[in-house]
Amino acid sequence: MTADRTEILYWPSDDGARSELVSSLEAGGYKIKTARRLEELLDKFDERSVKTLVVDASSSDYETNTRIVELSSSERLFRTPLVFFGRGVDGSFSTLGKQFVRFISLGPDSTVNDVLSEIDLILASSSSRSVPAIRGKATSATIDRLQLVPQLDPRRLVSSYGGSLFAAATRPSFFDDSLLLPKTEQRAKAQEALAEITRDNRMLGTRTRRVIYVSSALASGVGFTPEQDSTVRLASVLLGQALRSTPELAEVDFLHDEMETKAELVAGAIDNARARAKEAFSDARSERALNSLSEILRRRELFDSDDDIRVAQCLLLAEMAERACWKSGEWSANGAHRIIREFRHQSRYAIDPQIVSAMVRLLTEASCARYGWRGPSEKRKKRANEEMNRVLVAEAKREAEELFRDQDLQRIELPDMRAGMRLARPLMTLEGRLVLRANVRLDEAIIWGVWQLSTVAPLEKSISIDRGPTEPHST
Repeated sequence: MTADRTEILYWPSDDGARSELVSSLEAGGYKIKTARRLEELLDKFDERSVKTLVVDASSSDYETNTRIVELSSSERLFRTPLVFFGRGVDGSFSTLGKQFVRFISLGPDSTVNDVLSEIDLILASSSSRSVPAIRGKATSATIDRLQLVPQLDPRRLVSSYGGSLFAAATRPSFFDDSLLLPKTEQRAKAQEALAEITRDNRMLGTRTRRVIYVSSALASGVGFTPEQDSTVRLASVLLGQALRSTPELAEVDFLHDEMETKAELVAGAIDNARARAKEAFSDARSERALNSLSEILRRRELFDSDDDIRVAQCLLLAEMAERACWKSGEWSANGAHRIIREFRHQSRYAIDPQIVSAMVRLLTEASCARYGWRGPSEKRKKRANEEMNRVLVAEAKREAEELFRDQDLQRIELPDMRAGMRLARPLMTLEGRLVLRANVRLDEAIIWGVWQLSTVAPLEKSISIDRGPTEPHST
């Protein structure tokens, strides 16, 4: 079944269409309609299906001014977001900025990635209705203001566990496929397969990219070799391809009771991916990893090598996170909470503790990032600042100041907590509620409890600890 593709109406410059832009948009799953003049643009315009107008008037000052006049007199278009390439200073576009519901002005030298980022911002704000209209020239500050995450190679994450991008990525262009695809001789085939998935079903294309990214981030977090990392990426592409014919199986929750009855169906789809790994890609590593994944879901004894099983476990957790956290098409912190709860206690899945640890840190980072974007409202702040809570917080802060006045303190992110660390300042929610007092020595139970709480309550993203010895840990 083919999903409807988001339509973009494109009016190219008199110098010709930007072919790289058009091909990139189409590869990202957009349907492009092209018009060469205003009359043709109005004929092809349908407010119900066209989500964004892209107008290129960058060939000359004359073309810029002419297009501004033409567009400003076309009231039918005003309710549709406009991305406008032009020459001149931002002030010359002020008329369009006041008339169109959302307006982005770009210079003639803007890159394809600039355009893709702005279109994603427009569509995201249109769907959520929570982001104000964005006006003026697009810069990195625009993206920073909305706290979007840069496109990264999941194998080269330095200050992230991969959670921020996982929680943010609502569209294919959140990812740079050149950083996402496996770096093997199968790369071109994988790229073709990923593009085919996206053309057929844009949501499945986004989903597949998230699974590739998360599985590779987990592989990086536990020190996989480049060969193992490439295997997990290619296997993720093959899984996405296998789900094209049975998209309903992409929604089966691995932590839900329905998995007991649908495990064989999901394993059958994985078997199809394994067959494609052998026949179309001739890749023995991904074939073995997919076989292990299929056997895990069927609860059978595994006879594959430890490396193949660990690759399969990364795939399993990436699929589990995708199904739990993005099942409705929107980010669900409850899904992250359920996964952490599953592995905090006795899980139905036997997974390498290191891989579980990488997954929990990724989900904790994702949940903290999402709460950071949303931010508590003024009403929530007022509700949180009840008299009793203010007294408790003030007391906890005074106590911390007295205990650690001359101590060497360090600020760390929540996912970086380790057993044996001593809390030097109170841990608070963003609403101002006290979670933990200072002078608490962190142990496995406390750490897991904080991580689990972070998925359902907006906690501060970092804590202060007293620099001191830490105990051995398994998280």
